[in-house]
Amino acid sequence: MRLLALRGRPRPRYPKQSRTGILPGPVAAGARSYHLFVRTERDPDALATVISRQIWAKYPDQPVTHVAMLRRTISDSIGDQRLYTVLLGAFAAIGLFLALLGVYGVISYSVTRRTQEIGVRVALGAGAADVLRMVMGQGLALIATGAVIGLLRPSS
Repeated sequence: MRLLALRGRPRPRYPKQSRTGILPGPVAAGARSYHLFVRTERDPDALATVISRQIWAKYPDQPVTHVAMLRRTISDSIGDQRLYTVLLGAFAAIGLFLALLGVYGVISYSVTRRTQEIGVRVALGAGAADVLRMVMGQGLALIATGAVIGLLRPSS
């Protein structure tokens, strides 16, 4: 059985690829570029100098130009996406805070306007829980009305 999608050699996929498609330096001119990945439990920076010396001892004309940890390389390649995600979360939190502040303002205004009515209700025997239920019920009704209007509004 042979999978037709795998006819050629698969292209490597990286989290972030070059947008121009032009490779800098001697790689664009046709020179070969080699990558060496080493897994270690010791300090990677100290091991990098040892590996560079070993490569230069065996192949003196082979340049070792870029030594970096894979974790750092991947972290750098997705840095933009991470920043956008953090900014999106921050602005969503700010929006939620402003919405809650608005609801608080409307409920506070409603309670201020109805202070005499609430006083009469308490004088006639309404408990604190009854008054709280009335005020919060009206606040939740406002929130539900706003949510329905927001969901029914066509997207622009």
